Amino acid sequence: MSERLKTGVRFMHEWMTVLLIVVLFPFKGIDGLRVAVYSLFFLSYALDYVAWQRWKSFQWKRSSWVFVLMMLYFLLIPLHAPFETLHFHLAHDVAKYASFGAFAVMGVLGRAPYIRARRLALTTMLTAFVATWWMLLYHVGFLFFFQHTWAQIQGTVYMTRLQYYGVHMPYNLYMSLAAVIAAIWMVSHTGWKHRAGASLVFLTSVAMLCVSDSKLGPLIALVCLLSLAVLWLWKQNRVRYALLLSLAALTAAMAAAPSIYHKYEEHADVRVRVSLWRSAASLVAERPLWGYGESDGSRQLTLRCATCCPEVFLDDYYASFDATVATVRAVNLRGSNDFIHAHNIFVQTLVYSGLIGLLILISMLLGSVVLAPCGRRLQMLLLLLPIILQGMTDNWGIGVNPMFVCVLIWVVLTMDGETTAKQDLALI
Repeated sequence: MSERLKTGVRFMHEWMTVLLIVVLFPFKGIDGLRVAVYSLFFLSYALDYVAWQRWKSFQWKRSSWVFVLMMLYFLLIPLHAPFETLHFHLAHDVAKYASFGAFAVMGVLGRAPYIRARRLALTTMLTAFVATWWMLLYHVGFLFFFQHTWAQIQGTVYMTRLQYYGVHMPYNLYMSLAAVIAAIWMVSHTGWKHRAGASLVFLTSVAMLCVSDSKLGPLIALVCLLSLAVLWLWKQNRVRYALLLSLAALTAAMAAAPSIYHKYEEHADVRVRVSLWRSAASLVAERPLWGYGESDGSRQLTLRCATCCPEVFLDDYYASFDATVATVRAVNLRGSNDFIHAHNIFVQTLVYSGLIGLLILISMLLGSVVLAPCGRRLQMLLLLLPIILQGMTDNWGIGVNPMFVCVLIWVVLTMDGETTAKQDLALI
Protein backbone atom coordinates (compact mmCIF):
# COMPACT_ATOMS: atom_id res chain seq x y z
CA MET A 1 0.00 0.00 0.00
CA SER A 2 1.34 3.43 -0.95
CA GLU A 3 2.42 5.88 1.73
CA ARG A 4 -0.11 8.43 0.49
CA LEU A 5 -2.96 5.97 0.92
CA LYS A 6 -1.72 4.93 4.36
CA THR A 7 -1.53 8.58 5.39
CA GLY A 8 -5.09 9.10 4.15
CA VAL A 9 -6.32 6.16 6.22
CA ARG A 10 -4.53 7.54 9.26
CA PHE A 11 -6.09 10.98 8.74
CA MET A 12 -9.55 9.42 8.37
CA HIS A 13 -9.23 7.34 11.55
CA GLU A 14 -7.79 10.24 13.54
CA TRP A 15 -10.62 12.62 12.72
CA MET A 16 -13.37 10.01 12.88
CA THR A 17 -12.28 9.41 16.48
CA VAL A 18 -12.57 13.12 17.23
CA LEU A 19 -15.97 13.31 15.53
CA LEU A 20 -17.08 10.27 17.54
CA ILE A 21 -16.51 12.22 20.77
CA VAL A 22 -18.48 15.18 19.37
CA VAL A 23 -21.55 13.19 18.26
CA LEU A 24 -21.69 11.39 21.60
CA PHE A 25 -23.02 14.70 22.93
CA PRO A 26 -26.84 14.40 22.88
CA PHE A 27 -27.55 16.82 20.03
CA LYS A 28 -31.09 16.33 18.79
CA GLY A 29 -31.82 15.74 15.12
CA ILE A 30 -28.47 14.18 14.17
CA ASP A 31 -29.30 10.48 14.50
CA GLY A 32 -28.41 9.81 10.88
CA LEU A 33 -25.10 11.66 11.22
CA ARG A 34 -24.40 9.83 14.48
CA VAL A 35 -24.87 6.41 12.88
CA ALA A 36 -22.68 7.46 9.94
CA VAL A 37 -19.87 8.59 12.24
CA TYR A 38 -20.11 5.37 14.27
CA SER A 39 -19.87 3.30 11.10
CA LEU A 40 -17.00 5.32 9.62
CA PHE A 41 -15.11 5.20 12.91
CA PHE A 42 -15.16 1.38 13.05
CA LEU A 43 -14.38 1.16 9.33
CA SER A 44 -11.44 3.56 9.68
CA TYR A 45 -10.08 1.49 12.60
CA ALA A 46 -10.15 -1.68 10.49
CA LEU A 47 -8.52 0.07 7.52
CA ASP A 48 -5.85 1.58 9.76
CA TYR A 49 -5.11 -1.78 11.37
CA VAL A 50 -4.61 -3.42 7.96
CA ALA A 51 -2.84 -0.51 6.24
CA TRP A 52 -0.22 -0.10 8.98
CA GLN A 53 0.03 -3.85 9.71
CA ARG A 54 -0.49 -3.26 13.40
CA TRP A 55 -0.72 -6.97 14.14
CA LYS A 56 3.09 -7.02 13.99
CA SER A 57 3.23 -5.01 17.22
CA PHE A 58 0.43 -6.93 18.96
CA GLN A 59 0.92 -7.50 22.69
CA TRP A 60 -1.31 -9.21 25.22
CA LYS A 61 -1.53 -6.95 28.27
CA ARG A 62 -3.10 -7.26 31.69
CA SER A 63 -5.79 -4.80 30.67
CA SER A 64 -6.78 -7.11 27.80
CA TRP A 65 -8.72 -9.21 30.31
CA VAL A 66 -11.10 -6.27 30.79
CA PHE A 67 -11.93 -6.41 27.08
CA VAL A 68 -12.49 -10.17 27.36
CA LEU A 69 -15.10 -9.41 30.04
CA MET A 70 -16.54 -6.71 27.79
CA MET A 71 -16.97 -9.27 25.01
CA LEU A 72 -18.60 -11.74 27.42
CA TYR A 73 -21.05 -9.03 28.50
CA PHE A 74 -22.01 -8.47 24.87
CA LEU A 75 -22.30 -12.20 24.15
CA LEU A 76 -24.89 -12.60 26.90
CA ILE A 77 -27.47 -11.24 24.44
CA PRO A 78 -27.09 -13.86 21.66
CA LEU A 79 -26.39 -16.64 24.18
CA HIS A 80 -29.78 -16.01 25.80
CA ALA A 81 -31.65 -15.89 22.48
CA PRO A 82 -32.13 -19.69 22.02
CA PHE A 83 -33.73 -19.96 25.46
CA GLU A 84 -36.17 -17.03 25.03
CA THR A 85 -39.73 -17.33 23.80
CA LEU A 86 -39.78 -13.77 22.42
CA HIS A 87 -37.24 -12.44 19.93
CA PHE A 88 -38.65 -9.16 18.65
CA HIS A 89 -36.15 -7.20 20.78
CA LEU A 90 -33.13 -9.23 19.62
CA ALA A 91 -31.98 -7.00 16.74
CA HIS A 92 -32.49 -3.87 18.82
CA ASP A 93 -30.63 -5.33 21.81
CA VAL A 94 -27.71 -6.55 19.72
CA ALA A 95 -27.40 -3.07 18.20
CA LYS A 96 -27.62 -1.45 21.66
CA TYR A 97 -24.86 -3.63 23.09
CA ALA A 98 -22.79 -3.86 19.89
CA SER A 99 -20.28 -1.26 21.11
CA PHE A 100 -19.25 -3.65 23.91
CA GLY A 101 -18.35 -6.30 21.34
CA ALA A 102 -16.66 -3.88 18.94
CA PHE A 103 -14.53 -2.15 21.55
CA ALA A 104 -13.66 -5.50 23.13
CA VAL A 105 -11.97 -6.50 19.86
CA MET A 106 -10.36 -3.06 19.47
CA GLY A 107 -9.13 -3.11 23.05
CA VAL A 108 -7.35 -6.45 22.61
CA LEU A 109 -5.87 -5.43 19.24
CA GLY A 110 -4.71 -2.05 20.58
CA ARG A 111 -5.05 1.61 19.71
CA ALA A 112 -3.15 3.51 17.02
CA PRO A 113 -0.38 5.55 18.71
CA TYR A 114 -1.52 8.81 17.11
CA ILE A 115 -5.00 8.60 18.70
CA ARG A 116 -4.05 10.76 21.67
CA ALA A 117 -6.11 10.77 24.83
CA ARG A 118 -5.18 14.43 25.28
CA ARG A 119 -6.94 15.37 22.04
CA LEU A 120 -10.03 13.34 22.92
CA ALA A 121 -10.16 14.87 26.41
CA LEU A 122 -9.87 18.34 24.92
CA THR A 123 -12.63 17.53 22.43
CA THR A 124 -14.92 16.39 25.24
CA MET A 125 -14.37 19.57 27.23
CA LEU A 126 -14.77 21.88 24.24
CA THR A 127 -17.93 20.13 23.05
CA ALA A 128 -19.57 20.36 26.48
CA PHE A 129 -18.51 23.99 26.97
CA VAL A 130 -19.38 25.32 23.50
CA ALA A 131 -22.70 23.47 23.25
CA THR A 132 -23.81 24.68 26.68
CA TRP A 133 -22.85 28.32 26.20
CA TRP A 134 -24.27 28.37 22.68
CA MET A 135 -27.58 27.29 24.19
CA LEU A 136 -27.39 29.79 27.07
CA LEU A 137 -26.27 32.86 25.10
CA TYR A 138 -27.84 32.30 21.69
CA HIS A 139 -31.14 30.69 22.63
CA VAL A 140 -31.71 31.98 26.17
CA GLY A 141 -29.91 35.32 25.93
CA PHE A 142 -27.31 37.02 28.10
CA LEU A 143 -29.66 39.72 29.47
CA PHE A 144 -32.28 37.14 30.40
CA PHE A 145 -30.20 36.11 33.41
CA PHE A 146 -30.37 39.64 34.84
CA GLN A 147 -34.04 40.32 34.13
CA HIS A 148 -35.81 37.29 35.59
CA THR A 149 -36.10 35.35 38.80
CA TRP A 150 -34.08 32.23 39.53
CA ALA A 151 -37.14 30.02 39.09
CA GLN A 152 -37.82 31.55 35.66
CA ILE A 153 -34.19 31.14 34.64
CA GLN A 154 -34.14 27.52 35.71
CA GLY A 155 -37.40 26.78 33.89
CA THR A 156 -36.23 28.46 30.69
CA VAL A 157 -32.87 26.68 30.73
CA TYR A 158 -34.70 23.38 31.26
CA MET A 159 -37.07 23.94 28.32
CA THR A 160 -34.28 25.14 26.03
CA ARG A 161 -32.06 22.17 26.88
CA LEU A 162 -35.02 19.84 26.30
CA GLN A 163 -35.58 21.38 22.88
CA TYR A 164 -31.99 21.11 21.63
CA TYR A 165 -30.35 18.34 23.70
CA GLY A 166 -33.26 16.24 24.90
CA VAL A 167 -33.88 14.82 28.37
CA HIS A 168 -31.45 15.39 31.21
CA MET A 169 -29.86 11.93 31.54
CA PRO A 170 -27.54 11.82 28.48
CA TYR A 171 -26.74 15.53 28.86
CA ASN A 172 -25.84 15.15 32.54
CA LEU A 173 -23.62 12.16 31.80
CA TYR A 174 -21.64 14.07 29.18
CA MET A 175 -21.32 17.14 31.43
CA SER A 176 -20.23 15.08 34.44
CA LEU A 177 -17.50 13.33 32.45
CA ALA A 178 -16.40 16.70 31.04
CA ALA A 179 -16.18 18.01 34.62
CA VAL A 180 -14.01 15.09 35.79
CA ILE A 181 -11.76 15.41 32.72
CA ALA A 182 -11.45 19.15 33.41
CA ALA A 183 -10.50 18.38 37.03
CA ILE A 184 -7.78 15.98 35.84
CA TRP A 185 -6.59 18.61 33.35
CA MET A 186 -6.39 21.33 36.00
CA VAL A 187 -4.34 19.17 38.34
CA SER A 188 -2.12 17.67 35.64
CA HIS A 189 -1.07 20.90 33.89
CA THR A 190 0.92 23.75 35.39
CA GLY A 191 0.36 26.41 32.73
CA TRP A 192 -2.18 29.06 33.71
CA LYS A 193 -3.87 28.92 30.29
CA HIS A 194 -4.55 25.20 30.66
CA ARG A 195 -5.85 25.64 34.18
CA ALA A 196 -7.98 28.68 33.33
CA GLY A 197 -9.61 26.94 30.37
CA ALA A 198 -10.24 23.74 32.29
CA SER A 199 -11.64 25.75 35.20
CA LEU A 200 -14.22 27.36 32.92
CA VAL A 201 -15.29 23.94 31.65
CA PHE A 202 -15.41 22.54 35.18
CA LEU A 203 -17.50 25.42 36.57
CA THR A 204 -19.87 25.34 33.59
CA SER A 205 -20.39 21.58 33.90
CA VAL A 206 -20.92 21.65 37.67
CA ALA A 207 -23.32 24.60 37.40
CA MET A 208 -25.44 22.83 34.76
CA LEU A 209 -25.56 19.69 36.89
CA CYS A 210 -26.72 21.76 39.87
CA VAL A 211 -29.61 23.33 37.94
CA SER A 212 -30.61 20.05 36.32
CA ASP A 213 -34.18 18.83 36.73
CA SER A 214 -32.68 15.51 37.82
CA LYS A 215 -32.44 14.90 41.57
CA LEU A 216 -29.18 13.10 40.84
CA GLY A 217 -27.62 16.14 39.15
CA PRO A 218 -26.55 17.99 42.34
CA LEU A 219 -25.16 14.75 43.78
CA ILE A 220 -23.03 14.14 40.68
CA ALA A 221 -21.89 17.79 40.86
CA LEU A 222 -20.79 17.15 44.44
CA VAL A 223 -18.89 14.04 43.29
CA CYS A 224 -17.13 16.15 40.64
CA LEU A 225 -16.07 18.68 43.30
CA LEU A 226 -14.87 15.85 45.51
CA SER A 227 -12.92 14.41 42.56
CA LEU A 228 -11.10 17.71 42.11
CA ALA A 229 -10.19 17.81 45.81
CA VAL A 230 -8.96 14.19 45.82
CA LEU A 231 -6.91 14.74 42.66
CA TRP A 232 -5.27 17.83 44.11
CA LEU A 233 -4.40 16.09 47.39
CA TRP A 234 -3.08 13.07 45.52
CA LYS A 235 -0.92 15.28 43.29
CA GLN A 236 0.53 16.95 46.40
CA ASN A 237 1.54 13.49 47.68
CA ARG A 238 -1.00 13.81 50.47
CA VAL A 239 -2.44 10.40 49.78
CA ARG A 240 -3.51 9.91 53.38
CA TYR A 241 -5.64 13.07 53.29
CA ALA A 242 -7.14 12.09 49.93
CA LEU A 243 -8.16 8.70 51.31
CA LEU A 244 -9.52 10.26 54.50
CA LEU A 245 -11.56 12.77 52.47
CA SER A 246 -12.96 9.97 50.31
CA LEU A 247 -13.80 7.89 53.37
CA ALA A 248 -15.46 10.85 55.09
CA ALA A 249 -17.54 11.59 51.98
CA LEU A 250 -18.60 7.94 51.71
CA THR A 251 -19.52 7.80 55.40
CA ALA A 252 -21.51 11.04 55.13
CA ALA A 253 -23.34 9.74 52.06
CA MET A 254 -24.27 6.50 53.79
CA ALA A 255 -25.42 8.36 56.91
CA ALA A 256 -27.51 10.82 54.89
CA ALA A 257 -29.03 8.22 52.55
CA PRO A 258 -31.98 7.21 54.80
CA SER A 259 -33.03 10.80 55.48
CA ILE A 260 -32.73 11.70 51.79
CA TYR A 261 -34.85 8.71 50.87
CA HIS A 262 -37.54 9.61 53.42
CA LYS A 263 -37.54 13.17 52.08
CA TYR A 264 -38.24 12.05 48.52
CA GLU A 265 -40.05 8.77 49.04
CA GLU A 266 -43.43 10.39 48.41
CA HIS A 267 -42.31 11.78 45.06
CA ALA A 268 -43.96 9.83 42.27
CA ASP A 269 -40.77 9.12 40.32
CA VAL A 270 -39.04 7.73 43.43
CA ARG A 271 -42.03 5.56 44.23
CA VAL A 272 -42.09 4.29 40.66
CA ARG A 273 -38.43 3.29 40.77
CA VAL A 274 -38.79 1.56 44.13
CA SER A 275 -41.80 -0.35 42.79
CA LEU A 276 -39.82 -1.32 39.71
CA TRP A 277 -36.88 -2.62 41.75
CA ARG A 278 -39.15 -4.60 44.08
CA SER A 279 -40.85 -6.24 41.10
CA ALA A 280 -37.43 -6.93 39.56
CA ALA A 281 -36.21 -8.47 42.84
CA SER A 282 -39.13 -10.90 42.87
CA LEU A 283 -38.25 -11.95 39.30
CA VAL A 284 -34.57 -12.41 40.15
CA ALA A 285 -35.51 -14.62 43.11
CA GLU A 286 -37.28 -16.98 40.71
CA ARG A 287 -34.40 -17.24 38.22
CA PRO A 288 -31.27 -15.90 39.94
CA LEU A 289 -28.40 -17.50 38.03
CA TRP A 290 -29.08 -17.02 34.32
CA GLY A 291 -31.97 -14.55 34.17
CA TYR A 292 -34.66 -14.26 31.51
CA GLY A 293 -32.87 -12.66 28.56
CA GLU A 294 -33.57 -9.20 27.17
CA SER A 295 -36.92 -9.78 25.45
CA ASP A 296 -38.40 -12.22 27.95
CA GLY A 297 -37.01 -10.20 30.86
CA SER A 298 -38.64 -7.01 29.61
CA ARG A 299 -41.93 -8.83 29.13
CA GLN A 300 -41.82 -10.49 32.56
CA LEU A 301 -40.93 -7.22 34.31
CA THR A 302 -43.81 -5.46 32.56
CA LEU A 303 -46.30 -8.16 33.55
CA ARG A 304 -45.05 -8.29 37.12
CA CYS A 305 -45.34 -4.51 37.49
CA ALA A 306 -48.80 -4.57 35.89
CA THR A 307 -49.89 -6.96 38.62
CA CYS A 308 -48.02 -5.56 41.63
CA CYS A 309 -47.60 -1.84 40.98
CA PRO A 310 -49.68 -0.43 38.09
CA GLU A 311 -48.63 3.12 39.07
CA VAL A 312 -45.39 2.41 37.19
CA PHE A 313 -47.26 2.87 33.92
CA LEU A 314 -48.30 6.47 34.45
CA ASP A 315 -47.21 8.71 31.59
CA ASP A 316 -46.32 11.54 33.94
CA TYR A 317 -44.43 10.44 37.04
CA TYR A 318 -45.08 13.80 38.66
CA ALA A 319 -48.85 13.56 38.36
CA SER A 320 -50.87 12.26 41.26
CA PHE A 321 -51.40 8.52 41.02
CA ASP A 322 -54.61 7.45 39.31
CA ALA A 323 -54.94 3.70 39.81
CA THR A 324 -57.71 3.37 37.25
CA VAL A 325 -55.79 5.04 34.42
CA ALA A 326 -52.60 3.20 35.34
CA THR A 327 -54.34 -0.18 35.41
CA VAL A 328 -55.93 0.43 32.00
CA ARG A 329 -52.56 1.26 30.49
CA ALA A 330 -50.98 -1.78 32.17
CA VAL A 331 -53.63 -4.07 30.71
CA ASN A 332 -53.09 -2.60 27.25
CA LEU A 333 -49.35 -3.18 27.55
CA ARG A 334 -49.83 -6.88 28.24
CA GLY A 335 -50.62 -7.45 24.58
CA SER A 336 -48.05 -5.07 23.11
CA ASN A 337 -44.30 -4.76 22.65
CA ASP A 338 -44.13 -1.48 24.62
CA PHE A 339 -42.18 -2.73 27.61
CA ILE A 340 -40.71 -0.85 30.54
CA HIS A 341 -37.13 -1.00 31.79
CA ALA A 342 -35.64 -1.35 35.26
CA HIS A 343 -34.15 2.17 35.63
CA ASN A 344 -30.89 0.64 36.87
CA ILE A 345 -28.15 -1.01 34.80
CA PHE A 346 -27.32 -3.44 37.61
CA VAL A 347 -30.92 -4.46 38.29
CA GLN A 348 -31.50 -4.66 34.55
CA THR A 349 -28.52 -6.99 34.19
CA LEU A 350 -29.76 -9.15 37.08
CA VAL A 351 -33.19 -9.58 35.49
CA TYR A 352 -31.86 -10.20 31.98
CA SER A 353 -28.66 -12.15 32.68
CA GLY A 354 -28.82 -13.17 36.34
CA LEU A 355 -25.92 -13.29 38.76
CA ILE A 356 -23.62 -14.41 35.94
CA GLY A 357 -24.27 -11.21 34.00
CA LEU A 358 -23.98 -9.03 37.09
CA LEU A 359 -20.66 -10.64 38.00
CA ILE A 360 -19.33 -9.97 34.50
CA LEU A 361 -20.49 -6.33 34.59
CA ILE A 362 -19.01 -5.62 38.04
CA SER A 363 -15.78 -7.42 37.12
CA MET A 364 -15.52 -5.35 33.95
CA LEU A 365 -15.95 -2.04 35.80
CA LEU A 366 -13.71 -3.06 38.70
CA GLY A 367 -11.10 -4.52 36.34
CA SER A 368 -11.03 -1.24 34.40
CA VAL A 369 -9.67 0.39 37.55
CA VAL A 370 -7.46 -2.39 38.93
CA LEU A 371 -5.90 -3.31 35.56
CA ALA A 372 -5.52 0.26 34.29
CA PRO A 373 -1.95 1.28 33.36
CA CYS A 374 0.27 2.52 36.16
CA GLY A 375 -0.73 6.05 37.11
CA ARG A 376 -4.18 5.83 35.51
CA ARG A 377 -6.15 3.97 38.16
CA LEU A 378 -7.32 7.01 40.06
CA GLN A 379 -8.34 8.71 36.82
CA MET A 380 -10.27 5.62 35.72
CA LEU A 381 -12.04 5.38 39.08
CA LEU A 382 -13.12 9.02 39.06
CA LEU A 383 -14.31 8.80 35.46
CA LEU A 384 -16.39 5.72 36.19
CA LEU A 385 -18.09 7.19 39.28
CA PRO A 386 -20.54 9.45 37.36
CA ILE A 387 -21.36 6.54 35.04
CA ILE A 388 -22.09 4.25 37.99
CA LEU A 389 -24.21 6.91 39.72
CA GLN A 390 -26.14 7.56 36.51
CA GLY A 391 -26.52 3.84 36.02
CA MET A 392 -28.13 3.47 39.45
CA THR A 393 -31.23 5.23 38.15
CA ASP A 394 -31.13 4.61 34.39
CA ASN A 395 -30.54 1.99 31.73
CA TRP A 396 -28.12 1.20 28.93
CA GLY A 397 -29.05 3.02 25.77
CA ILE A 398 -31.29 5.57 27.51
CA GLY A 399 -29.42 7.59 30.12
CA VAL A 400 -26.17 5.61 29.94
CA ASN A 401 -24.73 5.40 26.44
CA PRO A 402 -22.78 2.12 26.05
CA MET A 403 -20.68 3.70 23.30
CA PHE A 404 -19.50 6.47 25.63
CA VAL A 405 -18.58 3.98 28.37
CA CYS A 406 -16.69 1.76 25.93
CA VAL A 407 -14.78 4.68 24.39
CA LEU A 408 -13.76 5.84 27.86
CA ILE A 409 -12.49 2.41 28.95
CA TRP A 410 -10.79 1.82 25.59
CA VAL A 411 -8.90 5.12 25.66
CA VAL A 412 -7.73 4.91 29.28
CA LEU A 413 -6.71 1.23 29.24
CA THR A 414 -4.63 1.65 26.06
CA MET A 415 -2.56 4.59 27.30
CA ASP A 416 0.58 2.62 28.20
CA GLY A 417 2.98 4.54 26.00
CA GLU A 418 1.65 8.02 26.70
CA THR A 419 3.64 9.36 29.60
CA THR A 420 4.37 13.05 29.15
CA ALA A 421 2.21 16.11 29.61
CA LYS A 422 2.99 17.31 26.09
CA GLN A 423 1.68 14.08 24.59
CA ASP A 424 -1.17 13.38 26.94
CA LEU A 425 -2.68 13.95 30.34
CA ALA A 426 0.20 14.03 32.83
CA LEU A 427 0.54 11.05 35.10
CA ILE A 428 -0.91 11.38 38.59
